[in-house]
Amino acid sequence: MAFPGPAFLALWNDVTPQHAQEYNRWHTREHVPERVGIDGFIEGRRYRHAQPGQREYFTAYGAVSPEVFRSMAYLNVIDEPTPWSANMRSTLTNVLRAPCRTLGSVGGGTGGAVACVRLQAGSPVSSPLSAISPLLEACAALDGAVAAHLGEVFDAQPNAFAHWTASNMPTHVLLVETEDIAAAEALRERIASLAADTLPVLAPPAVDVYSLIFAIGHDDVDASLRRTR
Repeated sequence: MAFPGPAFLALWNDVTPQHAQEYNRWHTREHVPERVGIDGFIEGRRYRHAQPGQREYFTAYGAVSPEVFRSMAYLNVIDEPTPWSANMRSTLTNVLRAPCRTLGSVGGGTGGAVACVRLQAGSPVSSPLSAISPLLEACAALDGAVAAHLGEVFDAQPNAFAHWTASNMPTHVLLVETEDIAAAEALRERIASLAADTLPVLAPPAVDVYSLIFAIGHDDVDASLRRTR
């Protein structure tokens, strides 16, 4: 199944500067593969872009169902972290975690960068699909764009992460994959305009751009990183 699948988890965060090197090593070598190794996960992607006004890191996980993010297999990994994960949690700052039901997806392949759009919609946009498809098709057709995915945020916050609940939680997340970070930067305003013109947003969309630095699929996770329960 191709990314993002019927559901995806979008996460933004910073990390304390003195732990940045270890964070990147841990996130690539253990954390993301461990999550993707859980049944129901499709793929995990790590992104990064140090730019004023946005969180430095973005991570996206695709899943076969929204219920994957409420499954016991997933919650067990969160509630029983490895020693490395337990040590690293306190280094994460400005965390924003948004589990989403995928409302639509256009395009294919994997872009080298992504424009992440956080939306606050004043009314449901999950139907009709006729209102969503034109937005996704327009975004995916932009020069330098590869694919576009729209998700509706739903409540699936594990107790261990309750302190990360943000007051500015979006109602929807739009991901526009692009060829590279230059394309994402160039398309930032156009993507925000398309979203604002198409969806019933209450405020200007917030757009962050990132370069892809790591990706791994479920079948590629080493057996040593898969939890047995």
